[in-house]
Amino acid sequence: MNEYGQNLTYKSILQTISQLAAGDNPVRLTCPEDDKIRFEELINQLNELISAIAVARSNITSLLKGQLDQNNLQNENVFGKDLRDITSGLSYITKLIDSTVKGKQIQTEIPKELPDFFLETIKSLNLLFSTNKLLEIENQPISYLDPITNTPNRTLFEDRLNHAIIQARRRNLKVGLLYLYLERLRLSFDAFGDEFGNNLLRAAVQRLTLCIRESDTIARLGETEFCVILIDLQMTEHAASVANKMLTAFEEPFNIDGHDNTLSLCIGISMFPDDSDNCSDLLRNAGLALYHVKKQGISGCEYYGSQMNEAIQRRMSLEDRLRKAIKREELELYYQPKINISTGRITGFEALLRWHNKKGEMVVPNDFIPFAEETGLIIPIGDWVIQSACRQNKIWRDAGLPSVRIAVNISARQFRHGGFLNTLTDVLKETRLKPDSIDIEITESMLIEDIQKTVLMLAELKEMGFKISMDDFGTGYSSLNYLKKFPIDTLKIDKSFVQNCSSDPFDSVILSTIIAMAHNLNIRVVAEGVETSAQLELLRVFNCDEVQGFYFSRPIPADKAAEMLKEESLHLLNV
Repeated sequence: MNEYGQNLTYKSILQTISQLAAGDNPVRLTCPEDDKIRFEELINQLNELISAIAVARSNITSLLKGQLDQNNLQNENVFGKDLRDITSGLSYITKLIDSTVKGKQIQTEIPKELPDFFLETIKSLNLLFSTNKLLEIENQPISYLDPITNTPNRTLFEDRLNHAIIQARRRNLKVGLLYLYLERLRLSFDAFGDEFGNNLLRAAVQRLTLCIRESDTIARLGETEFCVILIDLQMTEHAASVANKMLTAFEEPFNIDGHDNTLSLCIGISMFPDDSDNCSDLLRNAGLALYHVKKQGISGCEYYGSQMNEAIQRRMSLEDRLRKAIKREELELYYQPKINISTGRITGFEALLRWHNKKGEMVVPNDFIPFAEETGLIIPIGDWVIQSACRQNKIWRDAGLPSVRIAVNISARQFRHGGFLNTLTDVLKETRLKPDSIDIEITESMLIEDIQKTVLMLAELKEMGFKISMDDFGTGYSSLNYLKKFPIDTLKIDKSFVQNCSSDPFDSVILSTIIAMAHNLNIRVVAEGVETSAQLELLRVFNCDEVQGFYFSRPIPADKAAEMLKEESLHLLNV
């Protein structure tokens, strides 16, 4: 494979071998799959041959200059003292390949004084040539370039990186690997189409190319991902210098077809030999560093560190345990009652997820829910929550307990997943519950991610008969414009405003204002986190509709919740 990404056919081996005496660049070739093992062995031999030739040339030069002790030359030079041995060996290999390509038998005999290493290489060449498969390969270039950006693709990238590592190891230098992610590029494709997006992509690559040397390599590995190989570095800090140069270059917007577009750039860096001595681990480590940058949500660069490896191991372990938890039924729903502030009756429950691991320990939701959201596990978990909550409600109703609504928290990823509505529809068919027996709880931040799609989704849910609650109101944007746009039935005031309402006049004013505003919009209000009688009394004064919190009950298992409903039923019978 040459530097232009073309496949070197066997005819071009002739030219490559004939140039060995002039340089020490490794041979990099592709081959048919069925000849791969034998061919790779040959290439390894040729590469080692090149290295040895370089040593021989250097030693002979030093000998001629009187800089090397003639007695030590034999030990360092595997070919002996005479440069003629080297020239003779190269000449024979060149003739061998030339004759084979022309379909002739080589007439020249193998030189008698050739070093053993040359003899082994010639033996491998003869074995490979004897299959005649070399002659079946057409002399057609095969592209190893990305068709849009004309940069090396993954195959050529790996070849270049391996070559860079070999060279750096010989010269005691470093290789820097930069893993790049172009933030917001996908949005440009979606908004303006493929032609616009491709032009923007080319402009971005052009700007990146200006930040590196001609000898370095930039390759496209994915839709929005690139890698840059920085060769022959003296110091680790040089890689960060290039990365910062790229970040600065991307501060200016790209003007494509009269539109200014800003792309954010995230960069993860790993180094040879500091972080690894092989291609795959360098790439993985740079990817880990990139992940840490992306988690921060801003442009930047970061070096790989061992702590990242520890972090990813913990993440992988958590993901594995969480997947198994779903299969092993280690997940459980607890229920926290909501109370009508006027009557004191239970109006419903909020279903809250709990995880009892195989050791019987309770895993705090904050320790796994964000992770489940990030990895996509929240979708099967969310479906399980909906199904379990509805089935439990059906069990209570079949047992003659009072009818209540169960609220389920819906994550952003679950809400926008294509199967969300189907999950709701299927579980209603199974349990024969009406849609108004479920409260769909969403957060403020979810509403503004894609307002147009959110409005359509909520309208469809309302048309199906579901009740919609906005959870944690007051902690996000709290825009009255959103309340006007979205078909919200209930506002749930975040507990942070309830905790100090009886002692902090400011929180008290906020509470009374939110409740009054919601009622004017014909929206019910639930106050979360009620823990004292003083808080309850103040909320009663403000005409809050419902409350929930530790003052009434902590989240409890389904059987305890059933007991509460039974007591409610007995209370109603005695009235």
